[in-house]
Amino acid sequence: MRGRFVGGTALAGVLVAAAAQAGPFVSFDARSMAMGGTGVATARPEHAPFFNPALMAAAREKDDFGLMAPSLGLRLADPDELADALDDWQDAVDRLDAALAGGDASQVQAAAQETLERTQRIGGRPLQGQGGLAFSVAIPGRLWGGAVYAAGLAAGGGVIEVAAADIDELKDLTDGDPTDAPSFISGDFDPQSAVEARGAVVVEAGVAVARKLQGEQKGWAVGLTPKLQRVETFDYRLDADTADFTVDEGRRSFEDFNLDAGLLGFVGEDWRVGLVVRNLLSHDYTTVRGNQVSVEPQARVGIGRSWRWGHIAADLDLTENDPLGLDGKTQYLAVGAELDLPVLKLRLGVRHNLAAEGDEEETVYSAGFGIEAAVHADLAVAGNSDEIGAAFELGFRF
Repeated sequence: MRGRFVGGTALAGVLVAAAAQAGPFVSFDARSMAMGGTGVATARPEHAPFFNPALMAAAREKDDFGLMAPSLGLRLADPDELADALDDWQDAVDRLDAALAGGDASQVQAAAQETLERTQRIGGRPLQGQGGLAFSVAIPGRLWGGAVYAAGLAAGGGVIEVAAADIDELKDLTDGDPTDAPSFISGDFDPQSAVEARGAVVVEAGVAVARKLQGEQKGWAVGLTPKLQRVETFDYRLDADTADFTVDEGRRSFEDFNLDAGLLGFVGEDWRVGLVVRNLLSHDYTTVRGNQVSVEPQARVGIGRSWRWGHIAADLDLTENDPLGLDGKTQYLAVGAELDLPVLKLRLGVRHNLAAEGDEEETVYSAGFGIEAAVHADLAVAGNSDEIGAAFELGFRF
């Protein structure tokens, strides 16, 4: 069982190694990640379908075409240090097995006590992750603009459910005569604890259209993105009785239509304010194990200012967003800046979770750079003591 138990935890890591719009309002384009996750008022045209479709009617003079092919990113979070705790647990179980094989009762009791403590520490600690892959083609304008895009996004998590039978067996080895315990008789400790993993993958494709309502440097722009979504939920429980596991057993698929809408306002020549609502239509999905995954509306406001040499931006979630998997709720306040040199772009940002609870790390810091000519390449990293993320993007713009 132990190999399957550890393997199941690895599976949970694979499931979480990918972000869906049903969860936190995040983007995995490298420019946005480096700038704290901002973009509602400042995203580039090829990123507009993911932040605010109205931005495509507010192109800079030099922006006539944008191609993003691809943008990809990954975030992994271990807020309760499950990976280290699991390594310690595995070492303790190995020592217990060695003691059981040796048949020395005092050594078995000592090893069982350590294993009991390690087993109690691994239960209920989530391993989480998000990630994404996206492509887009944008033709922005100063009055009209449009884009087509496709994206694959996912989010989820894994957690260990410690079995009462494991605790009872270890207590039998420590509290009484260990020679009477089944593990002593068999010469091997066989854990019965289970791994639970749950999440979803959202694949969507859409067409974004934007229109300026007044002149080129004033007034408002509006944008709309009709899109098709395919949602695949994953829900697994792997324990001692699990055999011949296949991915399809825990998967269920759904297809739906959805809609994003955005506004962009111009304040003078340098300032912009934006509002976007993603997933205007709510959809609820039930996994094969009866858990619910929801795609719900997400509202965010943003403000930004541009100079010839740089940009600043700030975004705020107006909604508190539920996770897809085992992560906590999120409501982000994000701030970022970009130094816009002729070829090199330098970026910094910070993102704070207003909905964080307990010992959750609330603030994520980020940095990145871009090299831009006709072809541009961007790289970003973000993290804190609980999580790490990275994003890379390659594209073409003129």
